[in-house]
Amino acid sequence: MQFRFNKILLTLLLCGVLGASYAQGRYSISEYASLQSAIASLGTAKATLNIDVPTAGYTGTIGDNFTLEFTNIGKITLGMGDALTVNAAIWAAPHQAIFDASCCGVIVISANKSVPEWWLEWWGATGNGTTDDTAAIQAAFTAISHGQTLRML
Repeated sequence: MQFRFNKILLTLLLCGVLGASYAQGRYSISEYASLQSAIASLGTAKATLNIDVPTAGYTGTIGDNFTLEFTNIGKITLGMGDALTVNAAIWAAPHQAIFDASCCGVIVISANKSVPEWWLEWWGATGNGTTDDTAAIQAAFTAISHGQTLRML
């Protein structure tokens, strides 16, 4: 479904139906050396950053001027000691794993009010009864704060 949506969107854009203004302010993580360099380069401009490949996280903050759009196999993976605060809006399928802090990093979204519902699957939980989802669930609980909604498909 997600691939089909992106393909239709690309077709509309190429045919001129949506016009050039749609692409303005949209960037791909592949255009940058790292997530950190993308965020630093784009600064405070309103921007949509498409994360379509596995991307290393860092210690810092992604501001609310960003929208993070996760497509294909896009995911942010944190390393030892990384603490990434995400205040950006997020566009991702509920079933897509978009955060990986299972090794040793921490993702903080407690101040993020732009996403009405957070999905356990975004942290890699499967809920299939076979896989041990403890680390994914713990990472999600660590990231959110009281009053935010956490769901599982």
